[in-house]
Amino acid sequence: MELALLRIFKTITEERSLSAAADRLTYAQSNISARLKVLETELDCRLFTRSKRGMFLTESGEKLLPHALEMLEREAEIRSDMKREDLPGHVKLGVPDTFLRTYLKQVLDQWIADLRKNRLLSRNCRQSHRSCD
Repeated sequence: MELALLRIFKTITEERSLSAAADRLTYAQSNISARLKVLETELDCRLFTRSKRGMFLTESGEKLLPHALEMLEREAEIRSDMKREDLPGHVKLGVPDTFLRTYLKQVLDQWIADLRKNRLLSRNCRQSHRSCD
């Protein structure tokens, strides 16, 4: 199963419209419709019902949604992890003392705390081989 099909499925679910999903993904509506048909054929079920108010998930679509979201989240994590690099070196900033004391110190302190927290979470995920919350 292609992740692209799950991405299209997720977008249709969010937009409740083939044309809105096509616009958001910058595809032709006919392509979105054809790709949805491929996914439904592959899974041997209908994923949406159509009405004047939009497209809504069938029972099968409701069943697929959490799995699709999990797979897309994992893909994003893999891409992020593979791109993550520690940048060596130092950063020097030249700013007026008043700006440093009133604004920049808080921003930098928060950035450093977030960076340390993300490194710790990343290490814990890799060590335990399970998801991190």
